[in-house]
Amino acid sequence: MVSLLLLALMSAPGRASDSLAYPTQGYRLWSWTAVEGLPSRLGETELRAAEQLAVELAPGRRTTIYGIGAVAKSAEGDGPDTVELYRLHATWRQPSLVLDAGRLSRWDVRGRHHLDGINAVIGTGKLTADAWAGQLWHPETWQVGHTLVGGGELGWRPRPGVHALGGAEVRGDLDGAEAVGLRLHAATSAWGARGQRALALIEGQPAEGVRATLDGTLPVAQRLELELGGRWEGLEPATLPVALDSPQAWLGAEGYGVVTAGARLKAGMVFAQATGGPTFHPQSADELGGSARVEVGAQTEQGLRIGVAGVGAAIGDGWVAGGTLGGGLEHDGLDLRAEGGLFRYMALAGGLGEVAEGRLRAEVPLLDRGNLRSTRRLVLATELAAGTDRILSRWMRGGLALHGTLAGPRTDGDGT
Repeated sequence: MVSLLLLALMSAPGRASDSLAYPTQGYRLWSWTAVEGLPSRLGETELRAAEQLAVELAPGRRTTIYGIGAVAKSAEGDGPDTVELYRLHATWRQPSLVLDAGRLSRWDVRGRHHLDGINAVIGTGKLTADAWAGQLWHPETWQVGHTLVGGGELGWRPRPGVHALGGAEVRGDLDGAEAVGLRLHAATSAWGARGQRALALIEGQPAEGVRATLDGTLPVAQRLELELGGRWEGLEPATLPVALDSPQAWLGAEGYGVVTAGARLKAGMVFAQATGGPTFHPQSADELGGSARVEVGAQTEQGLRIGVAGVGAAIGDGWVAGGTLGGGLEHDGLDLRAEGGLFRYMALAGGLGEVAEGRLRAEVPLLDRGNLRSTRRLVLATELAAGTDRILSRWMRGGLALHGTLAGPRTDGDGT
């Protein structure tokens, strides 16, 4: 196993170059070796072995090469072997230019994009230009087909604390399932020294629809801040989600709007938050509804934390309600986490459903040596989870893994 190889390397004495004051090159290796029990599509637990390896090399002050991939095999040998490539790209940096090419992941105001292609960012003073082109991919189960994209974005910072941008992206499906489409987006944000902030984002595609978000936070006292927000979901996101992120999405409406107001209180080790507001579903028989969330928790200086939250939403005959409970402890490298949740819902189309899950996770460092220029770390992690979801009636998963990190001297983002 690669993690065991890393263990041998990490136990070796440090190299003379580790003490260089201004290193010009470096490396970083990560390894994740695991034996897991995962639920199949029928809810039956199947064992598999998995190995994930990541490598980052900085051969010079301006260039970085990064790759991460995984191999998984079923224990019985009759299951499908999988080989997955999550990243493989090179980055070239100049004082006013960053060029990235390969299988990469990029962020913009709309979210994370997985792209087989190229991304270039040019910054000159108050202006920043971002351009990208390639084919979409996704590490999860959603199929993106053979979708080509090409786009650009221009950002402007007229003064500290204010940012505005606008961009466009063209998408086309090589399989011919969808016509070529043009997406436009614009955003502006502002923030202040006291913690106040505001964000406005709009994204649209002609003849398809519009998505928009407004969000703001205003501190009104040393321990209290107010929140106000709203969004309209009338267009599929440009990025593929990893999970349903709102109760309204569970209910299954095609397009909806949400307005929320709330407050967040932080008093010593205790914190509390409450948000809620009306919802609008124009395609439902009952257009008006509502949603709410309440959360209370505490965290001590010794690393102990606990929290409980309740969530609810309703529109017409559709509703979702439930809550979560979680806690954890971080002390001397030990990290323990336990959390559980239970939700019941009645979708706008369909019957009564239930989602429940409990998770228990622990990480224990076996080796932890390092400084700013050299790291040797090995962590033993175990996880057990069980529950039900909207597809599988019952499921259980668990595993044992070794996480290893080996790093040597490397340059920072400026090449200094």
